[in-house]
Amino acid sequence: ENDPPVLALINPIIFNEDEHENGILYSIDVSATDSENDALEFSCNQILDNPEDGINIFCDEISLSEDFLSAEISFSNVEHFNGIELVRIIVDDPYKGSDSLDVQVTVIPTPDPPFFINLSDHGFDEDTIDTLLISAYDPDIEKSLKFSCEGLTKSIGCEVIDGEDFIQDDNGGFSDNIIITPQNNFYGSEDIVVTIIDTLSVNRFTVKDTITITINNVDDKPSISSSFLQLNENQIDILN
Repeated sequence: ENDPPVLALINPIIFNEDEHENGILYSIDVSATDSENDALEFSCNQILDNPEDGINIFCDEISLSEDFLSAEISFSNVEHFNGIELVRIIVDDPYKGSDSLDVQVTVIPTPDPPFFINLSDHGFDEDTIDTLLISAYDPDIEKSLKFSCEGLTKSIGCEVIDGEDFIQDDNGGFSDNIIITPQNNFYGSEDIVVTIIDTLSVNRFTVKDTITITINNVDDKPSISSSFLQLNENQIDILN
């Protein structure tokens, strides 16, 4: 009769959010004993309480030892996930003997910088004032963002309408309006700098981007100024 393998104790797993994006995979060593010294296979998967839930923890690589009695398992998280999940680590022998352990995995949150969404150059006609909607996304959806802008020359000025009174949606998206005011009779292209600040982040991320504002030349109607001229009899005058 086959004796199933037995997994050794596995401690809770803890690693930082999104470390895998920097090429760092958190790994653990697992081992098992088998009275017949069978060649063992190890596997790992997240436990889903609800089949509709998504996978947040990945068991990326499983590297078996030469004696097939232990393995190295590396882990990563779905992008920007942090929290607690359970994974099941399983060992099998060739004769349908198996053992498993449910292990808690804690992903420690790390602050993420916000970024602009579809920020692009903008243009409008001379001698008008225009409003531009600026959108940004913060992966840490519990955070807030502050918007600001600055013209790089005196030809074009800009200001944020709301500043910290931004519009926020349920997916971590933010938007705010800026007013762009060119000088009278100016036309051409100038740059403005738009800034978003993660105001509640410990690291206080500041992200800047530059866009070009093009003011289109509009022909001005000619104007005639009038004046009153009075001449005496037999007087000749020359108008300049």
